[in-house]
Amino acid sequence: MAKIIQHSGKHLYLLTWQLYQQLRLQDEDSMRAHGFTTQTDFALLEVLFHLGPQTIKALGDRVRLTSGSITTAIQRLEKLDFIHRRPSPHDRRKTFIHLAQRGKTQLLPALEAQDRRLQDSFAALDALERAEYARLCQKLSARI
Repeated sequence: MAKIIQHSGKHLYLLTWQLYQQLRLQDEDSMRAHGFTTQTDFALLEVLFHLGPQTIKALGDRVRLTSGSITTAIQRLEKLDFIHRRPSPHDRRKTFIHLAQRGKTQLLPALEAQDRRLQDSFAALDALERAEYARLCQKLSARI
């Protein structure tokens, strides 16, 4: 097995992966504490909250779900009365998913807790370090 050299691509990948895993686990715990059984449910409601009504396909693409998985998630959220389906007024072949008031009521405290938690998580970085971190992430994303 090859040795991982400090600051090599592999080393930086592992550091990024470890940070992501820590943030993801915190996020999952928080989502469960706010009544969400899956991060997917939270993510779907968050997309609807920020972007407004979406087609099922657009939602699936946003949260990277297959057509079967998004259908199951939509049905689950619909049973909880967190979302509503409405046909497109312009194209009857399309159905838009809308965030219901109950979904918004469930989502808002979780979003506020997530914001506080992420602020705390990145509090170790000052304003200049945060800007540099964001710049470096964007630079890497543009290359991949």
